[in-house]
Amino acid sequence: MCGITAIVALDQLKGRDLDAAYRNRTRTELYQSLEKLQHRGPDSEHVWISDDNRIALAQNRLAINDLTPDGEQPFHDAQNSVHVIVNGEIYMSDEDRAALEPWHTFKGHSDCEVIIPLYLKYGVSFLSKLRGEFALVLYDSRRQLVIAARDRFGIKPLFWTVAEGRLLISSEAKGFLPLGWKPEWDVKSLLDDGWVYGERTIFKGVRKILPAYYMTCLSFDYIQQQQYWDIDYPDKTISDTRTEEEMVLAVREKLREAVRVRLRADVPVGIYLSGGLDSSTVAGIAVSILEEECEKTGRNINEAKKLLKCFCIGFDEDTPFDETAIAKRTADHLGLEFQTTRMDDALFATGFVKAAYHTEHHMPDLNHIGKFLLSDLARKAGYKTILTGEGSDEHFGGYTLFYPDLLREKDLTFPSAPANALPDEARAAIVSRVENGVRGVFKQFGISRLDLIGSDGLTSPSSPACDPRSLWRRQLNNISFPSHVLPMTCADFAEWTKCYGHWDPRETTARGQDARILSQIQDKWHPFNATNYVWAKSGLPNTLLTALGDRTEMGHSIEGRPPFLDHHLAEFCNNLPPSVKIKFDPKTGDFCEKWILKEAARPYITEELYRRKKHRFTAPPGVKKNGPLSKVIAELVTQENVDQLGFLDWPVIEARLKRGLEGEDPSFRYCVTIAQWVVLSQRFGVAKAEPLA
Repeated sequence: MCGITAIVALDQLKGRDLDAAYRNRTRTELYQSLEKLQHRGPDSEHVWISDDNRIALAQNRLAINDLTPDGEQPFHDAQNSVHVIVNGEIYMSDEDRAALEPWHTFKGHSDCEVIIPLYLKYGVSFLSKLRGEFALVLYDSRRQLVIAARDRFGIKPLFWTVAEGRLLISSEAKGFLPLGWKPEWDVKSLLDDGWVYGERTIFKGVRKILPAYYMTCLSFDYIQQQQYWDIDYPDKTISDTRTEEEMVLAVREKLREAVRVRLRADVPVGIYLSGGLDSSTVAGIAVSILEEECEKTGRNINEAKKLLKCFCIGFDEDTPFDETAIAKRTADHLGLEFQTTRMDDALFATGFVKAAYHTEHHMPDLNHIGKFLLSDLARKAGYKTILTGEGSDEHFGGYTLFYPDLLREKDLTFPSAPANALPDEARAAIVSRVENGVRGVFKQFGISRLDLIGSDGLTSPSSPACDPRSLWRRQLNNISFPSHVLPMTCADFAEWTKCYGHWDPRETTARGQDARILSQIQDKWHPFNATNYVWAKSGLPNTLLTALGDRTEMGHSIEGRPPFLDHHLAEFCNNLPPSVKIKFDPKTGDFCEKWILKEAARPYITEELYRRKKHRFTAPPGVKKNGPLSKVIAELVTQENVDQLGFLDWPVIEARLKRGLEGEDPSFRYCVTIAQWVVLSQRFGVAKAEPLA
């Protein structure tokens, strides 16, 4: 686990420019970049530059596996022609690793060194052999080929841009600051949430390597991105012949394996434990695996459990947001040590600026600050590696906003599903009711996209109106997901931003899928699966896995390992019928989210958790009037700072600020967003946005 940076001198830089002075400059810049990324790997730093100065690779190391110098990067092949830097963990069995020994003489037992022999054996298709969470840059000097790749779900970040004739690649955008990059706002991306639904970021010219994609630069000139894996779902018209029991046992087996491989480390592994099903399941399975291993080896189980410590974040005890009590009961049940920190307004204020800087994009709530300070708690306890529960909701239907699309069509893959017996009219009425209910839930946290932009005029959830403005919804087979997701940006943009033309984040949702996927959504996949796909390609990698994952974890040098995002488990779960993920009872009108996960996890969790309804992990949505956080936001959201952004009008923002700091929730969310933009503007030195000429 680490931070990585690469510099590729493109062909527009001639050979005479790549002299000793250029080499010295590059070395200096890379160490400065590593300094910006030191939080990702404080254990050591390493820089390598090719003899011809065409490519330079750098790594900040967070030592997790093979703590000796043998684990230091870059890794090189015997001919010194293939070189690689890796951020993340690769899970490979000892047998599979041994099978690669004819291709490479391993210098140590680092998990990431396997990439060298895999590439030598398979070429670029080595990416399909990788299991884990990773981002990497590989250089093959014989072929003048640079490969930059990212794991299947985007757990680990990787960005690129071009500046001063050089291709720059880094784990975080801040790593570009010493390399000649001049930050500018991508106003269009802010307007239409483009940074949530594709390769764009909030910075102009800075792009992501997309999840499950690799970028190649051939002969220091031709740059392109290609996909090596994708999410897929079964044909919605073909019945699944497996019994529920068979499916439950298979999920249990796959999940155990996903947890088992993520317990491997040369340092202690902890667990982020909340009061929810996901993290409790991971903790319960981890203890079960530990007990089995101790029984085989004779190791004392109580001593082993002392290292598997649980960490939890708490809020005021008299609010529905606090889950420390149930998390503590789970830890006690498992015999695990439990450590918690309790958030208050002062701690939110303390972490606000640092969390925004590390996240590198805005978030309209305070959840990420809680996760940022939770990671601080784990690091201070001496932990580098933590098991987390991210990804479960995506595989098992854990979001209420998925409910309407579960019933939008019959689930023909599971003919015995009770909802299938409902008349179409009754099912459509339930969908309409649930859609309205979901919209009401989201209004508690802000405003929905429909409120922001206007209704689509849909008279029936199964019969979209023939209105050109609802093209986005027809393209996505009428799923309701885009309408119910909270807007990631506020609507109070300056008048001049209309120069970017029509914008609608819901249309961005549809445009974020290529024509092949839109065809699958319209003709092959059940609407529930279509919703899962869209979320897994947008909100999951670009908000949840950043603000509640990598960026707030690595901000304190913590490696998060999410077993639910193991691609072997994911591929199995994607082929389960929607109706075993969320069970609907026509008699009561109730939805049981993550039903099959609850059944698979039942041997490892308490009865209390088995019976408990899902509670969304969230921080309190408001702010104490005249409290520490209110003062931080007021100090950031000033006329001078807002004017420096360039794309907002102060009179409108001033009115928002007054309402937000008095407790009006939608306005408070806007104030949080604007304050984060100000932090990034100041810490990154972002140029003021100007109208297009």
